[in-house]
Order: sequence, then structure tokens, then C-alpha cells
Amino acid sequence: MSTIKLADLLKESYSRLFEDDREDAVVALTKAFKEGPAATRWFLDTDLGQSAVVRDDILMSPELDGSTTDDKVDISTAGGAAKDYLPTQSEIDLMKSVSWPLGSAATLLDAINSGPIAAGIVVSGNLVIDGHHRWSGAYAIGKDSAKIAGKDISWPGASTAEKLAAAQLAIAAKLGAGKTTPTQPDKFDTNIMGLGADAISEMIMANINKKTDPNAPGPLLNDKMVETITQKPDEYKAIFEWLGSAPISDIYKFRLAVANKIGENLSSLPSNDEAPEREDMPQFDTKVGGPELASIEPDIKGAKYNLEPPFGESVISRNYQHKKMKTIQQQLKEAITPQVNESYASSFGGSRNVDWEMVQDALNREGYDTPYKGIWDQIMVEKNGVRVGKIDKSGNHYFVYPNGVYNNTTYKWVGLDGFLKQID
Repeated sequence: MSTIKLADLLKESYSRLFEDDREDAVVALTKAFKEGPAATRWFLDTDLGQSAVVRDDILMSPELDGSTTDDKVDISTAGGAAKDYLPTQSEIDLMKSVSWPLGSAATLLDAINSGPIAAGIVVSGNLVIDGHHRWSGAYAIGKDSAKIAGKDISWPGASTAEKLAAAQLAIAAKLGAGKTTPTQPDKFDTNIMGLGADAISEMIMANINKKTDPNAPGPLLNDKMVETITQKPDEYKAIFEWLGSAPISDIYKFRLAVANKIGENLSSLPSNDEAPEREDMPQFDTKVGGPELASIEPDIKGAKYNLEPPFGESVISRNYQHKKMKTIQQQLKEAITPQVNESYASSFGGSRNVDWEMVQDALNREGYDTPYKGIWDQIMVEKNGVRVGKIDKSGNHYFVYPNGVYNNTTYKWVGLDGFLKQID
């Protein structure tokens, strides 16, 4: 690449610090946040959304809007009746919900006797953020008596959509620039949301002896489980009381009674019209490329991320600007040095290989003024109105002015770095 082309490229990179990308990003990010997790995920996956301007500057600079308190996320203990919480996803899978309690006689009996309680649930206010299938599984057995236990993360936002958008931003901030948003695009084959009791009951009966959850103790209402319960009605009395039935010895009738009971319970599972498609849900799951929730908790508690509007003023953060300027200055120096550090036949061997326009441009980037004094072959270098140096382009040497006074020494030009060390 020629010196001129390289110089043009670096100048363009530098100028982009003060162009429209960041303002466009703030506007787009604010709009996406208000629209919810789908729009937020879409924006974060664009070139601008994956850029350092968004990931390293905006999302990592909560102070940009003049306050960090709006980005502080409190984390506390959660607990209460499962019926009092709303889901934040639009699909709930039957098999993920009931495979555990309906996998063995012991797990069904334990679920009934324990309340049941869905542990390890992550909520935000009255919204279930993570652990939907443990929540729905507890509700399938206990309905109004089911409970949840876990942690409450006070994600910023006034609605389901905004809270999920904030969670997406935290994931993006943790992953950094150049990373797409983790997603789970596959839909559930046995989604129960919006179904009535009969439809859910039929779905259960259609999946008898199937095991889709590798963690389940056995296939759904499997033969061994059902035979154990129906042949020992006294030992499993609590199950028949849960069904509201006398002991049932017929295997098919027992399975149907369980399917009807769970179908009735799950048909009244709370729903949420704001819940997005599954693919747009925040994924704190390393199996799909997301970070673990525990890994970001210290950052969100400490207000390290910029998670809700306003995302910043129209000026770039000083931290990002400083890092970017230093990077580009180094690029300029590295580009210039090979051009000017060549060995010449003599100290006056000419300057045809030095791009003095680039040198002058680099000096300006470093904060030095290079006013034109009417001498075409010299570059005057000033700092705060005081001369600190002079470069003789035709002679390929320079002079320095400590405290604005010429020191009567001539230095050979061997590169910008050497000149800067003399005048700093």
C-alpha cells in the first residue's frame, strides 16, 4: 500500500471518531431498547451493533448520560407463589416441564408432597427470566399451591420488553465487539402455551413412554412407574389424593387421569402478551455461546454496563476516544517510520522518501501546531503558541527550542519518534 493511500486510510479512521457512527448508534440503540429484545438483538447483530463504538464505548460507559445509578442492578432473594409470576417467553415445552415429575413414581410423589417448589428460578419483579420449565413444572403439579425460590434481578426497564432488552445489552457488553448475540432459534414441538386442558392432556397421552429430557429419571409415565403406583395404592396414597380419585388399578385409566389433571393445571398457566419469540430471549447459556449469568452479576451490581436510555450524549466517551486516538497515532507512527528511518548517503542526502504531509498530520494529531510561516521547505512546530521545534525538509534535519529558545544544535532526521522525544 502506498504512503498516500495508507495516510488517507488512517486519516479516515481518525475522522470517524467525530462523524455520525456514534450518534447513529445511540439513536438506534435507544429505539431498539424501547421496542424490546427482538429489535435489540437485531441491532446488536448489525455491523454497527457489533462495532467497538457500541460494545467498547457505549455499553461499557454508564457515565455517558451523567449518571451511573440508573444502570445499577440490584440482586436479591426471590420467592412466592408460582401463580403470581408471568413468563417472559412465548413458548413453554410440555416435555421439559413434566418429564421430571412424570419420570418415576418417586419423583411424582416427591413433587406432590413438597408443595412443589421450583428452585433456582431467576425473576425480575413478577417476571420469570430464567427457569421457565421448572416454574411451569411446579405449576403443572401444584397449580395454586406451587412456589418458586431463587433470585430477583432488577433489570432496568418499565416493561417485559425493556427488561429483556437490558439483559441482551448486558450479554453484548460481556461478549465484546465482533460477537453475534447468542440465540435458541428452534421452536418446541410440544408447546403448551395457549392450549386448553383437553389439548394438553392429549399431548401427554401421545408421548407416553417417550424420554426427550436426558435428565429425567425415566420415560414419560413409563410402564414401570405406572405399575408401581397402581399396584401399591397405600404406599402412593398421596398421588391418588392429588388426582382426587380412589385408587386406580387400570394402567390406561391411571395415565389418563394424570394427563387430565396436568392438562387442567397447565391450561391456566399465566401467560404474557409481551413475551417474545424464543429466539429473541436473552441466553445466559454457554452451550449456545452466551455468558453464564453468574459471570456478569458483579458487573451489573457495580453499574459497569450502560443498560438503559439515555445511552449518552452526542460526544464520544473520553476513555474510548483516548484509546482510539492512541491506536491511530501508533498506526501513523508505524507507517511513517519505515519511510523516514532509511539510511541516507549523507546527512543531507535528500528527502524524497519522506511524506512530510503525513509527518505534519501526525504532529497535529499529537497536539502540536504547524503554522505556515512562508518558508516552503521548513515545518515550524509549536505548542500552546510557543515554538518547540523546526524541521528542515530539504536538509533532512531539525532543530529544537527548549522553553522556546533555540539550543544551537542540529539533529539528523531519523524519524518522527526521535523528533518527538527531543521536543517533549
